[in-house]
Amino acid sequence: MLKARSIIIATGAKWRNMNVPGEDQYRTKGVTYCPHCDGPLFKGKRVAVIGGGNSGVEAAIDLAGVVEHVTLLEFAPEMKADQVLQDKVRSLKNVDIILNAQTTEVVGDGSKVTGLQYRDRLSGDEHHVELAGIFVQIGLLLIPPGWKARLSVTGWGKLSSMRSAKLTSRACLPRATAPPYRTSRLLSPPAKGQKRL
Repeated sequence: MLKARSIIIATGAKWRNMNVPGEDQYRTKGVTYCPHCDGPLFKGKRVAVIGGGNSGVEAAIDLAGVVEHVTLLEFAPEMKADQVLQDKVRSLKNVDIILNAQTTEVVGDGSKVTGLQYRDRLSGDEHHVELAGIFVQIGLLLIPPGWKARLSVTGWGKLSSMRSAKLTSRACLPRATAPPYRTSRLLSPPAKGQKRL
């Protein structure tokens, strides 16, 4: 057993899946999770972005400069992205925003994506959108450590910071648990009383 005053758990995260029919079948055949990596593959084509948070709206903005058309689908009645991002995406002529949209199926021809089905959560009506690519931007899931630990996690599956929650374990540092997809620097300044190694 190793003893330490504090540890950093850096097991990483993975993309959250939609868990709908067709997603697994067409992963890498039109279903993708990285707009920066795969966006250029869809130049001049129609695509969808699933998710209206910061990541989804940023993806829609970036993709709008590459693809023919973007359909942004958000499950909730309103987008959760920062207002400046919402204003920007609403100003783009080749982006449609659909709220209260629950993706129900990824549709394909056996070799590639050809569209998606979604349900209007208010009316219950089913709709079909023809497109070539689906960019899933609905968050990340914590990859748990391979050992049992009493750690406090948020409802999103992220480790809690000591500053924001009482922990049953002192196994994580304050400020060392920032979400991996929103960090803008490699290292955060040490908290009071901590030293950089």
